[in-house]
Amino acid sequence: MTTFWKTALSHGLFLGLALVLFDYALYLAGQTEAGYSTWLMYAMLLVAAYLAARRSRDRHMGGYISFGKAFGSGMVVAMVGGTMLGLFVLLLFAVIDPALLQELKILAEEAMIEQGLPDEQIEEVSRLMEKFFYKPWFLALSTFLQFLLVGSLISLLSAALAKKEPEGSDAFRQATGEV
Repeated sequence: MTTFWKTALSHGLFLGLALVLFDYALYLAGQTEAGYSTWLMYAMLLVAAYLAARRSRDRHMGGYISFGKAFGSGMVVAMVGGTMLGLFVLLLFAVIDPALLQELKILAEEAMIEQGLPDEQIEEVSRLMEKFFYKPWFLALSTFLQFLLVGSLISLLSAALAKKEPEGSDAFRQATGEV
């Protein structure tokens, strides 16, 4: 494994650890539904992805990194961090506090009541959600997939910030003769 990928992997592991500790602290504080927490996790991902690409660029690649390499680095960081967070979510709902699923159900039903849905519809939606969505494995998988999807967007941003190519490497300028 090259130093480039080791750097991305280590940043992903640090990110995953930070995400798990942050999510666990929110759980202990009773803030599992805090809306700001998701944005803070994405901000942590942006920082970790950028730092991984910048470190590779500056320490291992002679001060240059292509957009594609920087994007790939960010995706590795997102995949590792998202995997660790997904595994924690599985552990949280399956082992640490299975009753937390019931709290999610209650919150969802309250939201449907606030929307003014009829009781029959609330019961039907609740039954379907119970059958498919309120499973620890589903919550873990959806956490991972959501983190990966948003991680791809964040990796695009961090790659744009970290990208630095040598002078004269712009294929467009070379092809057009700097017209």
